[in-house]
Amino acid sequence: MKKGLLLLMMGLMALGLAVKANADARLDSMSQDPRFVEDMDLIWLYPNKALEYKDTVDFRLNDTEYNDGWGQGYAEWGGVLKDMGDVGVIGAYANRPYYTQTYFEDMYNHNESEKPADWYNRYMPYGGGWSPAGQWSGNMPNNANYYPNTPQNKVDAFWAKSFSGMDLGAMINYADNQEYGALVNNYSQDLGINLGLGTANLGPFSQANFHLSYQMGSFDTGIQGGESAMGDGIYSLAVGALLVNDVDADNSVRVTGDVRNDQWNTKDIQTGNPTTHYQSNQFTVDLGAGINHKISGGKGVVASGLMLVYDGYKVTDDSYTPTAEYEGNSWMVLWNASVESQLTGWLTWRAGIFKPIFDRDYDVTKGQPGAYGNNDPYSKNGTYSTFSTGFGINVENWTLDAQVSVYSLEQLISNPSLGGILYDNYNSIDNGSILSITEADLKYKF
Repeated sequence: MKKGLLLLMMGLMALGLAVKANADARLDSMSQDPRFVEDMDLIWLYPNKALEYKDTVDFRLNDTEYNDGWGQGYAEWGGVLKDMGDVGVIGAYANRPYYTQTYFEDMYNHNESEKPADWYNRYMPYGGGWSPAGQWSGNMPNNANYYPNTPQNKVDAFWAKSFSGMDLGAMINYADNQEYGALVNNYSQDLGINLGLGTANLGPFSQANFHLSYQMGSFDTGIQGGESAMGDGIYSLAVGALLVNDVDADNSVRVTGDVRNDQWNTKDIQTGNPTTHYQSNQFTVDLGAGINHKISGGKGVVASGLMLVYDGYKVTDDSYTPTAEYEGNSWMVLWNASVESQLTGWLTWRAGIFKPIFDRDYDVTKGQPGAYGNNDPYSKNGTYSTFSTGFGINVENWTLDAQVSVYSLEQLISNPSLGGILYDNYNSIDNGSILSITEADLKYKF
């Protein structure tokens, strides 16, 4: 064991790496979604998958919410899944961040102020949506006194067990936060449950997974004098399926679909003024299909997927006179391709590219519906693509997955220097390193 850990550390030092981190580094290194390639992050959408990833300790080494937190040990999060025999697989995660910056829609985010807040993605990643995105923010009544606290995730509890050829799983999530002060007692809370069912050989499919999730939230900003903004009906309900057809030993087709309905209703109470209300409802449909081709005897994979996303919303806000009303919808067609290849027995390299083929928003409340965009790479016109790359190191039971900064890799390729060990300060983006790591995960299989 000591020899293996020593080899791991020597490998990192030899590469000359500077490290920062975020969330699932393997998927981000391939510009991938967990529904298009088999990955441990599927447990967040289908908790029955905990049976496949049992006896694992999982560390996520940081999150971009804390830009200065790398190496200080306070922003990391993780958990463990343990097979308990007849009881089934049980597990718990702690400190999962409020905001997890990963995957397609987050690369290509929507920030229209009139759209409902994405509260439903804060604690249940992939809970029916294309990706985790958004923060509890912004969409409060126009004259709200105080924005709600960001809830802090306390625990994600897992249970999974096989019954009569079916895999059942459940995840319960709880988060809250309270801020005391002379003028405010600001409280927020979130509670969710996600149920998963998996089975083999369902019609033409060799594997079928289904999930049903419900998330509810509440808050009260508690301003002194009876003034406050508070939740008045906040929830998310989602159902979805992931179906896999093994065409042959090396090729498979993955089909996925999710439907989600979200409500974010709030009210604003001010002394001497009428209570005002903000009411929003959002309906989202994701339909996708992807192909997987195993390479190197199953040690690697080439994958590609296409996802159609529809998002419709309606908002009313009576803090304005007359009442403001917003209604619209958006359509997206998202594509990606990736490769994962084992270079040696201990080193795997990954790369992927993501492209919004089509992305348009239509606001039906301001006269003629119209689509719009600009030249920002995260905007709506689909002009830009996103390339990513990274690697995995396996030593004994340990696995370190990391995403590499594309900028630092391109600098190394385009202008290497023999002055250092193929690098100098000009080529690096962080303290003269050969390559800079933007995400890292560490797992131990026991």
